[in-house]
Amino acid sequence: MKIYPKVLLTLLVLLFCITVFAYFSYSLKNGNIRKIDSSELKNATAAISVPVESLPEEPKKFNILIIPGHDVKNGGANYKNIYERDLVATIGKKIADILNKENVYNVIVARDNNNWNPILLNYFRDKKQEIINWKNKCQATDKALMTSGKIKYVPDSANHADVTAETSVKLYGMNKWANENNIDLVLNLHFNDEQRPNMNAPGDLKGFDIFIPESQMKNSKTSRIIAQNIFDELKKIELPEINNLLEDQSLIALGASGTLDAPSMLIEYGYIFEKGIRTDTDREQTLSKMAQQTALGIEDYVKTLNK
Repeated sequence: MKIYPKVLLTLLVLLFCITVFAYFSYSLKNGNIRKIDSSELKNATAAISVPVESLPEEPKKFNILIIPGHDVKNGGANYKNIYERDLVATIGKKIADILNKENVYNVIVARDNNNWNPILLNYFRDKKQEIINWKNKCQATDKALMTSGKIKYVPDSANHADVTAETSVKLYGMNKWANENNIDLVLNLHFNDEQRPNMNAPGDLKGFDIFIPESQMKNSKTSRIIAQNIFDELKKIELPEINNLLEDQSLIALGASGTLDAPSMLIEYGYIFEKGIRTDTDREQTLSKMAQQTALGIEDYVKTLNK
């Protein structure tokens, strides 16, 4: 009998299919190939669909630059052997110690009682001409805006002393450094004084003041909010000299000529001859209270941000 190739191929394919079918039928019958239970399939699908919980992001820190007024060994008011420059350095450190206990804050103090912060000191030295050029450019721009009427001149709330060329580099340099390093708040710390016939005798004035950028300045709005919080906290331990915040347009510390992006304020904690400062026994407690209330005011503001 003659078998054609096509017929032979068809028979071979048919034989193969019968063999495979027989094998699988036998396996299913004897449990060699286990069927997947529907509940197992459901559980497997559920396990795949549950999202993996990601780790929480570390919260952004609130960066603060504290600038105790004047220089390490010169400048500022004094009453007998009590010096403003030392008082504000002490308060600055106390504020930093309070806030740095929490992971929310990163506080940098510009100087202590003996030295400038090396980061800033190197910046003043290495970037001196760059700071001067930048300051001149900002002042020229500000003058042009005033000449054109886009910015109105507003008289200052108080008389301010002129600064030396060296101090100018430091003050404008700290503004420039703050802009470049994502500072969220600049705190300038001072004590007040008054002219009187006998400078070794206490004066008549008392009370704290807080200066903030004038309302046309770019950092004015947020500065007012934070300063009001600090003002309200300081009122709990001492009455203000004037019962409101004082706006100022020309203080370098507040960002004169548009030189500071971050909110800023200048706190005059009171008069250097006031009772709580005059005696050694009262001074430490008074400075601690001032630092505590200032820190509370900042915390009040930052809590609203987190909410």
